[in-house]
Amino acid sequence: MLKILHTSDWHIGKKIYGIDLASDHKLFFKWLIETIKEQQIDAILVSGDIFDLSNPSVESRTIYYDILVELQKADCQVVITGGNHDSPMVLNAPRELLKALNISVVGKMTENISDIFIPIKNRNGEVEAVVVAVPYLREYDLKINISIQSFNERIEQLQKATCQLYNNLANEVAEQFPNIPLFAMGHFMGMGSTVSDSERELQIGNLNALEISKLTEGFDYLALGHIHRPQQLKSNIPAIYSGAPISLSFSEFEDKKEVKIIEINNFEISNITSLEVPKFRKLERIKGSFNDIMLKLENLKSNDYQLQTLIELEFIEKERNPILDDQIQTLIDNWQEPDSKIVKYRISYTDTSNQTEQWIDDTIKIDEIKPIDIFLSHIESLNLEAEKSALAEEAFRELLLSVDE
Repeated sequence: MLKILHTSDWHIGKKIYGIDLASDHKLFFKWLIETIKEQQIDAILVSGDIFDLSNPSVESRTIYYDILVELQKADCQVVITGGNHDSPMVLNAPRELLKALNISVVGKMTENISDIFIPIKNRNGEVEAVVVAVPYLREYDLKINISIQSFNERIEQLQKATCQLYNNLANEVAEQFPNIPLFAMGHFMGMGSTVSDSERELQIGNLNALEISKLTEGFDYLALGHIHRPQQLKSNIPAIYSGAPISLSFSEFEDKKEVKIIEINNFEISNITSLEVPKFRKLERIKGSFNDIMLKLENLKSNDYQLQTLIELEFIEKERNPILDDQIQTLIDNWQEPDSKIVKYRISYTDTSNQTEQWIDDTIKIDEIKPIDIFLSHIESLNLEAEKSALAEEAFRELLLSVDE
């Protein structure tokens, strides 16, 4: 018997309006290790976006290496692939050292595709499954003809090349490991998936979404990352997003966070279960007039979570009122509840003759603003066509990655 745990999108180093989620990650990793021991997990698959930034901080890297050490102590084989937020160079740098600890890292696609075929052994040392560890695929990985000018043609080429790659991998791994359950990993948007606010990638309709049924043939399980809400896509095999294990934006708090556990018996997948991840912090969105919000804040339930509650307020008023503005500012300045923090507030006005709307971000320091956020804000202000905006964003992300490396 073999038990494999599937997770993804850790986003170590993530901040919500300047609040570092390092404590959230540490609590999740503590729970993860306890779960691996209790469930007797043999291997863990992490499908991309290990870090939130391509050049993670020293603290983020320390958290990452700490969990790898704990996984190794738990006698759990580890397979990690890079996501669109990850720098292939950062992930791959200690790859050879980690390999000696039974930790396989694939930060980027390799020329020798056999390098991404990872045998998974049971407690008796027998190979009972094989993982095809495909990381986030960039255009140069797929050898796309960059001279193609049409955006639609370019997307079509990307989709076709991705599906062809998975089909080729399925054929080759089946030849090397016949009659063994085959797991494929991936980090992309699948057609039919639903996203949250924290998926920052610009998607235009379903142009960037892959039709899952065209790349699953030959595999028994598709371990997906990139989408933060756990979900299973329509497919001839289990094609599953495990989702992010902690809430990475206010829009995700109501989502159930989970990991997947896949059991293999007699060289067949016998059971797939979802294990809910406990929530360590509450994210509270409160909307209404000033009086409504004051009442809701007074009746705010005591914090039953281990970490401080983060609050986002939206004041909805008919028109701008300087006195009311002062009252709101006084509320924000004087909020001193120990188990909660107002991290952002918004004032919007319903009077259409004065279409004023403002976001107040006093909590965000200049060194916490990300270059990509500034760039996207600028692109939005230019009112470009959707195709041009998408191409500009992709080019800027590639530029950031090359600078980091």
